[in-house]
Order: sequence, then C-alpha cells, then structure tokens
Amino acid sequence: MADAPGSPAVVWSVPRPQTKGAGKLAPFILVWSLFHMPVLAVSNSDIKIANAALAALGVPEISTLLENSIAARTINALYADTLEAAIAAYPWRFARDRVKCARLDQPPPPPWLGLYQLPAQAVQLISVYEGDSLTTFDVFGRKIAVNVAESSKSEIWAEVSVTPSPDQWAPHFRAAFILALAAQIAMPITQDENLSGAIAQRAETAMLRARSRDAQGRTPSRLDTGAFIRARRGGRK
Repeated sequence: MADAPGSPAVVWSVPRPQTKGAGKLAPFILVWSLFHMPVLAVSNSDIKIANAALAALGVPEISTLLENSIAARTINALYADTLEAAIAAYPWRFARDRVKCARLDQPPPPPWLGLYQLPAQAVQLISVYEGDSLTTFDVFGRKIAVNVAESSKSEIWAEVSVTPSPDQWAPHFRAAFILALAAQIAMPITQDENLSGAIAQRAETAMLRARSRDAQGRTPSRLDTGAFIRARRGGRK
C-alpha cells in the first residue's frame, strides 16, 4: 500500500523479515532493536558539558578538548574560570564540604587569637566552626583568623564550596552551567552578538532558577544574631 501524499517516510532500523514463518521472529527483532536504539546520555563529563554548550550555539561538537580547533581552544581557555565563578557565586548543596583546618605557627592579625590554613580545595569559604558551633572569623588571603587561643583544644572546621566532577552536579546546576559556558564562548566562536546576548540572558535566568531550586531542598539556617550584636559592640559580650 503506497504512502499517502505528504506523509512522512518510515525508516526501518532492522530489515523486514522476508522468510516464511518470519512472524515468529518478531519478538526477537523487537528485543534487538530496543538494545540498539540510541541512548540519550546525561552530560556527566567535561567533554559532554562542552559539547552541550556548543549545541546550544548550533556549533558542531568536538571529539576531545585537546583537538586543535577554535571551539576546543576557546573552551579550554574559559571552562575552568567559568565553572569556578559559578561555584563560588552561591553555596550549592552538591558542592559543599566540611574540612578540618590546620593551625599555623604565625601570629594572626589583631585582635584575632589564631590563624588557620584555608583548605586547598576550597573555592569559597561559607562558614567556620569551633567544634560543632559556628564561630566568627575573618579571611586573609588563604588563611582564616579566629578567636581560638593556641592553648585551646578546639578543632576548627571550615564549610567550603568545592568543585566536584560533572557526574556529581545537581541537574538544575548542570543545565544552568551549560548555558553559562555557552554564553562565555559564544562571541569567540560564532562572532554573533545577537546570539551571544540571547544566550547570556537565558544563562542568567537559568542560574537564578537553579539557585531557587537548590534553596528549596535546604532547611533555613538559624542566624547567630548574637554574633552580629557582639560585632557592633566592638567585641564586647
């Protein structure tokens, strides 16, 4: 029977059985076709994230980040900085970690009593704990100053933002970062100002939605109002 005019053509992924009794093969053909269908993969690696950003711009994908192409060179130049900025801009739940800090021998700036090393993996410092309690602090470069005397046995812990691998990203962040990366690489690769501006707006909206989605899964933190009062009184308790 001929196809109706204007109807879409049907493409068969497996050949039609032509032999006698081929109907008995139908279940096996169906199973074979299911296992050979293309899989829609999640962007869970740097190269997949990069290619998703290129796809948002309508640019062909790259096979490796090391290839000698404008797209690969541009992504290599901008990927890490764009990711670090996105991680540092908000305390994403999937990117948070609590690490023990090592006390330094050098004296802290007054009026602080102790100086601790900010962990190397920290992208952004969120809060500092003396044992299990929040404590006031200040940051000097990669060092944390706290009011903990050298004689104290208290351990200092820092809650920090880190950069996990893409397979650990939350879906809402992944989608937003793909657009953020696309916005950064748009002009160098496409030289299209209109496209670059449109992608930048989409990226900003997506990141705001991602922050809102991330906040929905978090219990509101209790503010240490006493710390604010003490700071206003110049440290008096």
